[in-house]
Amino acid sequence: MIMNQQGVSFDARIADNDEYKQLIVEKMHEEVEELMTDKNIEEAADVYEVFLSLVKLWGHELHEVIEYADMKRENLGGFDERVILLKSETYRPKPSKSKQVSKLFGKPN
Repeated sequence: MIMNQQGVSFDARIADNDEYKQLIVEKMHEEVEELMTDKNIEEAADVYEVFLSLVKLWGHELHEVIEYADMKRENLGGFDERVILLKSETYRPKPSKSKQVSKLFGKPN
């Protein structure tokens, strides 16, 4: 641990699997909230680090996630294009808490 290397006194324990699953999800919520508030590279790195842990916990590899995201971007479009889907006969946005968010994903046909 980094704290050992820095000579910091601390008390810690290892979480069991169920506790870890719950805590890592809670940590992701916390880190995303911090990123939305501070919008800096340090907070983005924290979200990324927790994301890596979640991906591993769920039995995936980062390269698999990247490949799948690339495929979805190719087939459906990405957020960088800033397309707001108004209507499509073949694509139905997934339900979202925000109607605006569910429109901001996908290519109009």
